[in-house]
Amino acid sequence: MIRSPELPPLYYLDNMTHVVRHVLSLYADLMDEAFRQRCEAFLTLPRPAAALLTRLMGRKGPLFRADRLRYPEIPDLPAARTSLSDGGWIRPPGEADLPGLIHLLTVKELDRFFPDVRPLKGRAAKVAALPDMDPASWAEQTGLQAIALNTGDWPERLRLLYFGNLNQDMTTFVTAQLGVQRYPVYTVRKDTRFFNSKAEIDMALTLHTLREAIPGAASPPELMALARQLPPRPEHPVLKRRHDKALNALGYRAEQLGKPEWAADWYVKSERPPARERRVRLAVRQGQTDTALALLATIRDAPASEPELAFLERFEPRLRKSLNQSVPKRWQPPTQTANLPVHPRGVEAAVIDWLAEEANAAAYHVENRLFMMLFRLQFHEVLFANVRGAFTHPFQWWPHDLGTPEFHAQRRHLINKAWREMDGPDWHERLFSRLDSEACRYLHDWLPEGVGVLEQTLARVPRSHLRAILGRILADPVFNGSGLPDLIAFPEAGGYALLEVKGPGDRLQDNQWRWLRFFQAEDIPARQVRVRWTT
Repeated sequence: MIRSPELPPLYYLDNMTHVVRHVLSLYADLMDEAFRQRCEAFLTLPRPAAALLTRLMGRKGPLFRADRLRYPEIPDLPAARTSLSDGGWIRPPGEADLPGLIHLLTVKELDRFFPDVRPLKGRAAKVAALPDMDPASWAEQTGLQAIALNTGDWPERLRLLYFGNLNQDMTTFVTAQLGVQRYPVYTVRKDTRFFNSKAEIDMALTLHTLREAIPGAASPPELMALARQLPPRPEHPVLKRRHDKALNALGYRAEQLGKPEWAADWYVKSERPPARERRVRLAVRQGQTDTALALLATIRDAPASEPELAFLERFEPRLRKSLNQSVPKRWQPPTQTANLPVHPRGVEAAVIDWLAEEANAAAYHVENRLFMMLFRLQFHEVLFANVRGAFTHPFQWWPHDLGTPEFHAQRRHLINKAWREMDGPDWHERLFSRLDSEACRYLHDWLPEGVGVLEQTLARVPRSHLRAILGRILADPVFNGSGLPDLIAFPEAGGYALLEVKGPGDRLQDNQWRWLRFFQAEDIPARQVRVRWTT
């Protein structure tokens, strides 16, 4: 059994120190004086104080009870609190903190510290009956000491500058350090940093705040007030995408609040799916079927993404059928039925054993891993190119600009180079050399069966088929990186087959159906295998 590595006691402080230094190295010239001074002050804190601050910033705050701060790895917590107080990192609670102070007390503590509320039932009733007090009288009545974080938006801005987004947090470090997740190896450079102006940083924060607030807008006026805070459309490709996401969120909330005209206006301004999809659905609900069909035609002529095209193929036949128009029969994939005994490891294992017995075929359960591994190997230089804003920290699977029009445009020469490489006589050797490099070491986790599966794939699958599969993935790596068949089989007589396995009651997902249809169009041997249990 492989044991996970043990983290040092102050691993979280080491990680935070790395973040602060990394952000200073990339963005010192874009920081206002107060933010920069905060970063530098953190680096000069005594280690116990910096460790305590890091712990507090990682907890739900901003108020904390001193008696509940228990960190054995931090010596002399009172001294650490004093250092943080002297540096302005924490403060005593103020008048506005009183509701939070009361929230720090359990129901039993409310009864103990305020005996008059003991007969009342429920926390809400007890809190409502509390006497008027201020933080000083709260402390006197309870005998407890509370502290409040005084960091402002420093932690949030720090996280944004490090990760380029506010969806990731410091737990990312831990999963990597414990070996739970291995990431590609690449270089983060100042000349290709994510932000290049303070305005872009402020816009990213504004867009995030709006996206968080929009779903909670309780009324049309409240929603419109949020919409007025939306900044002008940026030039930054990733912020442009986030701006479109905010427009789409405004539109969807407007639909929910009964303002379809507002929704339509916001969707028109957005260039990102599912804006056109929502416009189609709005038009249908309002009885404007001609408008809906015209919008569907624009999607057919120039789909913005694979998911948008998938919507078109699902929705248009249903709409035309409701209008009594002729609808082509939905394509069905080649299907083979296998009557098999129940297998303890599931339907895929049952089919693997069946193929070995009935067809002398070696089959492997690879799902998306095999072809995504091959894609990442072949397009490694494309994915990890030194493009502005693509990589900001060492925990990325994809460049930030993936999914934007700029992704392909800025890497066109590298994409063409990768295609040319596939035509070379030493292509296989190049792939395996890349696989053995430190940058691609993480890919070894993707094929627990070993590289032999990849070797057989390269030997058996025609290069034209591989080009077709990789080309479809390249068009939309995130969407088309899923839905690939469960098994690849190599018959003893030669050749190969891709098999999507379905057990009783299972159905093809949209992305699986689309891959099977693509395979048929490209003359790639693929089929669905439906398992029926015989016992």
